[in-house]
Amino acid sequence: MTAPPGSEKILSLIGFIKWVAGASLIACFLGGIVAFTAGRLFDHHRTGRMGLIFMMAAGVGAILFAVGPQILNTLAR
Repeated sequence: MTAPPGSEKILSLIGFIKWVAGASLIACFLGGIVAFTAGRLFDHHRTGRMGLIFMMAAGVGAILFAVGPQILNTLAR
């Protein structure tokens, strides 16, 4: 079975989107660490809580990023 014409560009675009999503997860996690640390250092509890929420959201996003394609492949069969 051969791929349809033009599929290389689609796969390239999907690869770029996956790269941006991964970089965004890393940036969210690192930003959460900075906010959490700053909130605790300067005794600003709301900022510390928001940093913790950012880190947890990045963790859940990373799990979905890793498991999501396998779930979609299973449902698509």
